[in-house]
Amino acid sequence: MHKFLPLRLMSIFLILVLFNSCSGNDSGSFNFVSFELDGVLWESGDASITATQSSNTFILTLVAFNSNGERVQLEILEFNAPRIGTFVIAPASQHNVLYSSSGQLDQNTLNALSCPNVEGDITITNIDDISFSGTFQANVCGVAGQRIIRNGIFNNVLIQ
Repeated sequence: MHKFLPLRLMSIFLILVLFNSCSGNDSGSFNFVSFELDGVLWESGDASITATQSSNTFILTLVAFNSNGERVQLEILEFNAPRIGTFVIAPASQHNVLYSSSGQLDQNTLNALSCPNVEGDITITNIDDISFSGTFQANVCGVAGQRIIRNGIFNNVLIQ
């Protein structure tokens, strides 16, 4: 019986390590948005997506706020139906990323389409019956200057 004690202890240890390594995984989190704003981590406290349809055009709008009241908003204009794919932000695309330090969309809001060199993209990686997931990046500009958004993710953001 004592021969099996080290094997049992090792098995218990490995099981505990496996459970602990999976506990920090955000893949099951709902309404989660994060990105780096000028190299500083930004995380949402709440997020939602609305999908509106006019004729055969869908407008997807993701809005997220952090604990400081700052806002990020992603906008995708898509014909037919929402789909998995990459949506490039370009002067004529009507896809956009907006950032507001006050949480309000006003004259101080920075947006990707206001930059002299429009640059960025939004990628939808998963769509299911209740949520969207994906990635994004963009330079956002306005009267308050320019900021850089990189390594953006939105995970299981619920459709309103």
